[in-house]
Amino acid sequence: MEKVIAVLGGGLIKDKDGRWRTTNFDEAGDEFGTLGDRLRVEAAACLYERYPGSLFVASGGQGQYADQADVPTVASVIKRELIELGVPEQQIILEENSGSSWRQLLEIKKMMPRKTGRRSK
Repeated sequence: MEKVIAVLGGGLIKDKDGRWRTTNFDEAGDEFGTLGDRLRVEAAACLYERYPGSLFVASGGQGQYADQADVPTVASVIKRELIELGVPEQQIILEENSGSSWRQLLEIKKMMPRKTGRRSK
């Protein structure tokens, strides 16, 4: 059975060049807490090196940016960054419906097949 590695999303920041990316620890936090979400992406890329057959779930909707049309989903940014770090695109699936960590976990649970091979409800 292949491993499933979920990368929970958090904050995003827009670079000077206009590109959205995950946050680093040396950037100011916000009302939701400490940033540093880039570390999750880098850790997942390291896990790919160890478990190259794994399936990755990039998780996170627009969260706190839901009212801004020009902001990508957190999951899509994580996916792009994972690809840039060498994870094959075909091994990454997106969960873009959630707006909080709790919702991410619930949405990922729905996506995972049970032992019977059916997806959970």
